[in-house]
Amino acid sequence: MRVTIFGIIWLSILIIVFLNNKAKYIVGMTLLSMVMQQASVVFLGDTGIGPQIFTSVAMIAWSLRTSTIWNDFTLKFSKKNYLKKICFIAIVGFIGVILISRKINYMTYRLTDVDFTLLFIQLLIYILCFLCMWNLKDKVKAEEIETIFVNIILIVVVIGILQVGTQMNVLPLKSIMCTFIYTNPDALNNPWQYPRFFSTFQEPSYCSPFLVGGFYYIISLGNKSKKYMFLAVTLVLAIMLTFSSTAYGTFGICGILYVIISKNKKALKYLVPIGIACVLLLFVSGYLMQILNEVIFQKMSTGSAWTRGNLDDYCYAMYEKAKIWGNGYKNIRGSQFLKSLAAQLGIMGCVFWFLIWTPICAFLIKNRKDSKFVGVLLYLVSVVIAMFIAIPDIDIIVFWGMMYLVAVTLSTEKSDLERGKYEHFNYSSSV
Repeated sequence: MRVTIFGIIWLSILIIVFLNNKAKYIVGMTLLSMVMQQASVVFLGDTGIGPQIFTSVAMIAWSLRTSTIWNDFTLKFSKKNYLKKICFIAIVGFIGVILISRKINYMTYRLTDVDFTLLFIQLLIYILCFLCMWNLKDKVKAEEIETIFVNIILIVVVIGILQVGTQMNVLPLKSIMCTFIYTNPDALNNPWQYPRFFSTFQEPSYCSPFLVGGFYYIISLGNKSKKYMFLAVTLVLAIMLTFSSTAYGTFGICGILYVIISKNKKALKYLVPIGIACVLLLFVSGYLMQILNEVIFQKMSTGSAWTRGNLDDYCYAMYEKAKIWGNGYKNIRGSQFLKSLAAQLGIMGCVFWFLIWTPICAFLIKNRKDSKFVGVLLYLVSVVIAMFIAIPDIDIIVFWGMMYLVAVTLSTEKSDLERGKYEHFNYSSSV
């Protein structure tokens, strides 16, 4: 086992944060860990273990230490707590499907028992941490969550700017960044032959939903979004620099959804000009248009597109053989999430996975007059759309990082109402 320099720093801070009884510090570090996809705390042989596992376990242990689980979490089925109960039942059902599918499938090529156990434990840690963060209640305030997430967005943007500058050989920071952030020494090599924004994530497609969700989170803050406007504009530029069809598609769909659910027609004053300006910039710049053509328009004729198509066809064929329970968690992997999920866990797995987040989505839409709910709703939607397009993994940290933010935001609902801080979405204000 080898501990990285990043790991020494991260674990040292994590111990200090764990011993502090204020929830905002452990929450902030947990949310930050879920964007540090490039970093590893320790290496077991050639396998790196990122800060997500260590920090999520610390969050669970902190909840046990401060008694937030034992004192607050109940399984009483009441109308008041229907949302948490539905999600809890869906999670239990989803875990059950994973175990049943593992037991009954007979694939020749499948995960070993050791590999399955490790991957299952990882997913279980994310699920338990999600439940713990949902149960924080009055231990963290909505204003603190907002500040934490905006600062995380800022960190990702700044590191992304340094990453692009380093890949362009403008900034001589490769050795420093590979020491403290990119524990894979090849992370800053440029396989695309032109710089693409991915920051702390492994590739632009994984970074895209975070950037898109972060943008709509910021502009959903009503009057408070004005002080973050420069960051919002920077996020739009970062989205463009991903040169990712996933990013562009997600940005457009979420923009339409934002205008619909916020009922804020003045948002069109900003979103439409931003969209037009982005399109014009891409077409006016010959260099950008050439890259866009390679990334999107010629994508369907590349060898990778052929490979993705074959993987998805294989997923569908295996789904046809085991429609109800699937062929086993992580035994099959396509290029798109829904096809991978259906092949792995069948119809039952799909049903329970949708039941985990769709009731939350419905609740956020119903309570969209609260600005904090609009922001996390659009972040949730951006991640789900990106998964349907190009992210095939159930345990991807982009999804669970989003779920952590949703959970801790939902945990403030009751306490904010009791303190009289239920902030309505300011329809009359500009974004």
